[in-house]
Amino acid sequence: SLPVPRVLSSTDPAFQLPKKCIRQRQRDEERMRQLLEKASSLRGDATKIKSLGEEMFQVAYGNGVTPQIREDFLVRYGCTGWTEDVLKRLLQVCGSRGLVEIGAGHGQWARALTDAYNEEKEVQTKNEN
Repeated sequence: SLPVPRVLSSTDPAFQLPKKCIRQRQRDEERMRQLLEKASSLRGDATKIKSLGEEMFQVAYGNGVTPQIREDFLVRYGCTGWTEDVLKRLLQVCGSRGLVEIGAGHGQWARALTDAYNEEKEVQTKNEN
């Protein structure tokens, strides 16, 4: 296991994607190009345009992800979701020093970390009493 925290470089394993993921990304990009080319020929056919939009959304976000599901995710998490384990780990590493978010969207992570921090402090206070 690599030390945390550590100085990151462009060759850090955290930035290395498995070849399987890269190949899937290439297939998705090719499919999206094909769909965009197809879009130029659909002039005015609302049914086909809607179907094409749904297919593009599926390529971009995955099977079964509707626009509403995507929007709900963005409202709750921003572009990247967290888990309780991630929040706990961040508090372990940064809890006594603090953490600064810069250009971090609407602050969903900041709120989640603040809530997790306050919950941890409540538990510690109850244990002290």
